[in-house]
Amino acid sequence: MSNNFLIYTDGSCRYKDSGAGGWAYAIVVSKKIKKLIHHNSDGVKETTNNRMEMLAAIKALEFFKGAYPDLPDAIILSDSRYLVVGITQHIFNWLENDWINSNGYDVKNRDLWECLLVLVSDFYGLKWKWLPGHKGNKYNEYVDRLAGIESANMAGVTIGPASFRAGF
Repeated sequence: MSNNFLIYTDGSCRYKDSGAGGWAYAIVVSKKIKKLIHHNSDGVKETTNNRMEMLAAIKALEFFKGAYPDLPDAIILSDSRYLVVGITQHIFNWLENDWINSNGYDVKNRDLWECLLVLVSDFYGLKWKWLPGHKGNKYNEYVDRLAGIESANMAGVTIGPASFRAGF
């Protein structure tokens, strides 16, 4: 049986007044049981939540591509409809319409969409799946916590250690 890779991503801008945000990803291998094999997170001083959602996927794919040059099949799981619907549906229209959206405006975050497009073009067996956030998915909750901590760090907010790694 080949490895099945699940890549959980999340972005956060919990302290909107500060403009600070965080992103995180976790790569899980799933054979008979799921096992966390790598995770990463960081923050940005001036950003938006959608940019953090996208940056999490970009950083995950960059790492995955370097760690697994044969590019095995993987599923990216995100609670961001903006990211999942954007990369699986809207991007084709944006490309056809020279990065103009259906309302006649420039597509927001074009720089990150273009970066993401280059990364995903290398993968044959990459799938995207939306999952509802805050519904008890262990790894989705994990990256949510990581991204939130990074957002807080960038905003200069001190948060306590309360059960951060619960379940891991």
